[in-house]
Amino acid sequence: MTAAIGAIGAALAASGRLGRVGARTRVTPRSAAPWVALVVAVTALEIGALLYGYRPEFPTISYLVGPEFVDRAVRLVGYVAWICGGYWLARR
Repeated sequence: MTAAIGAIGAALAASGRLGRVGARTRVTPRSAAPWVALVVAVTALEIGALLYGYRPEFPTISYLVGPEFVDRAVRLVGYVAWICGGYWLARR
């Protein structure tokens, strides 16, 4: 489902039917630094948990969030929120 929605979004973006929001701002190292730091920190935590195995004192993000997404309705809301958040970020 996510791949299908992503493929449709990519096709619309490639065709130019989504339109432009405004002038593009340049990404500077200073503006990208917080996002890069966040991605590096989360990736390091997940890889560390993968290498050292699960321990209750060092849970991973996927372990903490996993039980919440057992119900299909909650999972659907999560997918919709993920897609809407990605669309919002792409339009910025």
